[in-house]
Amino acid sequence: MDALRLSARGRHGGDAPFHLGRAQIDPTSREATYGGRSERIQDKPLCVLLLLHRRSGQVVTREDIVDECWDGRIVGDDVINRAISILRKLARRAGGFRIDTIPRAGYRLVKDEDNRRAQSRAWRILASALIAVAVLTAAAGLLMRLRGPVIPAAPTVSVLPFVASGGPDAAGMARKAERALVEMLNEAGFTMAPPGQGDLIISGEVAPVAGTTRVQLLAGLTASGTPAMSRTLESPSSHADDLPIQVATSAAELVSTITELWTLDGQMADPAFASKVFAMIEAMGEGNLLGAHQIALRAASDYPNSAAADLMLASTYGATLEVFSVPERRAHVQIARTMLARRRSYAARFGNFGHAWCLLRPRAWLQDCERQLRQSSKSPTRSNSSPQRLAELVADVGRIGEATRLARVAAAADPYSPASSGVLLQLLEIEGRHREAEAVYASAIRKWPDSWTLRWNRIMGRAARGDFTALDRFAATIPRAEFTFDAEVLQKGLAAYRVGDRQGLRLACGRENLRGSTRQVCVAALAAAGETDASFAIALELYPKQAGRNRAEDEALWLERPAYFTLSLLSAPAGAPLRRDARFLQLAAQTGLLRYWRAGPLPDFCAGPRPEPVCRNLRMAASPARSPLSRNQRG
Repeated sequence: MDALRLSARGRHGGDAPFHLGRAQIDPTSREATYGGRSERIQDKPLCVLLLLHRRSGQVVTREDIVDECWDGRIVGDDVINRAISILRKLARRAGGFRIDTIPRAGYRLVKDEDNRRAQSRAWRILASALIAVAVLTAAAGLLMRLRGPVIPAAPTVSVLPFVASGGPDAAGMARKAERALVEMLNEAGFTMAPPGQGDLIISGEVAPVAGTTRVQLLAGLTASGTPAMSRTLESPSSHADDLPIQVATSAAELVSTITELWTLDGQMADPAFASKVFAMIEAMGEGNLLGAHQIALRAASDYPNSAAADLMLASTYGATLEVFSVPERRAHVQIARTMLARRRSYAARFGNFGHAWCLLRPRAWLQDCERQLRQSSKSPTRSNSSPQRLAELVADVGRIGEATRLARVAAAADPYSPASSGVLLQLLEIEGRHREAEAVYASAIRKWPDSWTLRWNRIMGRAARGDFTALDRFAATIPRAEFTFDAEVLQKGLAAYRVGDRQGLRLACGRENLRGSTRQVCVAALAAAGETDASFAIALELYPKQAGRNRAEDEALWLERPAYFTLSLLSAPAGAPLRRDARFLQLAAQTGLLRYWRAGPLPDFCAGPRPEPVCRNLRMAASPARSPLSRNQRG
């Protein structure tokens, strides 16, 4: 074991003392000495510092830090953030070095002497470059045309002092929430400005209300002078310890979204346009997708030259198809596809481009969508949803192990999204990594205590695993009023499964108009109970035919029924009884899975030394060269 791994366990004796800036660091004594004083460094921050020092000038990822200093154990983002914060305070006190955040990558240790050398090289280069100024100036117009539009600078962010009313407890909470917010925004690498001087202003008001502590988070532009949006976060006063991190996470998610749109074309600097964006974000947060679409439609109409408006509208077109008639869906799809094609040059700066592209194509085009998501996943924007969507798609086609790895990356890259944490949570449950899933859930529920997304993903993961005892136990902790499954059906069905009452399970799952999520649990429970006929009857309806004889038929089937349910259950452990039945191939064919497997990688249940018997049939029929999915992307 190398010295760095020893240091991760608090044994730093293998590292000799070294100078860092104006400080001398002694790993053995864990002391930093500078300016005639010394201080002890905590064990974990010291391990992080050693890792950064050994790779000075290079990017060190969060995964590297977790692997080396926490032995690969799952730790919350706040733990790493705290270690980095401690080291940055040391750097400010000692001087001569700093730790930079590299957005969506990790951290880098920078020493003053590195800066001086870089500056010296820069001056030499500048002297030579001045000679070529005349030539470059003459070519400037051509270069601008070749390089495309100038990318606007990211907005600066100011955090105003939080206002408190109602006594010392509220004042203390205001200070904690403000401090947590500033630390998170700094940690995320947003460009901060003094209070009141940023492009985007965040403030808050804290007050006790009927036994609770309520924080009203306010956001707006300096140019408008008034808040454009508010969010309310609330917790019982006796359990308000997590409110600061909830406030910080909510604000950071908002700033992340605004920053991405701002850097598309700078239109966000217009208060009138910004007010529409804030309203759209608020509508989406409330689950009002149609309202968000209508706001985006007005924004695109009022600002026809705005790439941000076009891309927002194209995204909401794809998310609202279900509420329109088939002819309207067809028209909307063509409009949105044209918008995306017109704005394709912005794809690298719009992290949701791949997801929007997939929303506007038939669900059976799994390989085409995967290709788009992989390309969009490279976008450096903080609010990039494509890595999360890619993890979901890879899980749908049965590569659960790869999907879990992708979900880890997505959750680390977008720590402000409960959806990203939720997808990781579901996949960990499917793989049976229950201890790790518990750690992810505990960390996430602190940030989003009212998030149904987290609860839904945990239930779906346990159902796909076939762990109905754990599912029942977890479901019992959720208040009935917060349940978005059919609570009574789920309760009766699980009770029947628990005692082996197959008829009771069939009756519970056979009710009409059940929600899709409830039907997914029923498919898994009925299959596990040996009721494969009843399980297939629900599954064939839940996963309707989406794959036709050609791409035109794919389009027609999709526009008829654009609703979509995750397919990962079919490849998960709970789907094993279905895969032993001949009807599974019909199910795989009508969803597009069979087409994908015959043209691309096989699922996990076909890997390893003992592939399941059904795998013999997955490669039969058309070769990849004849598959519609192997053609160039169209439509």
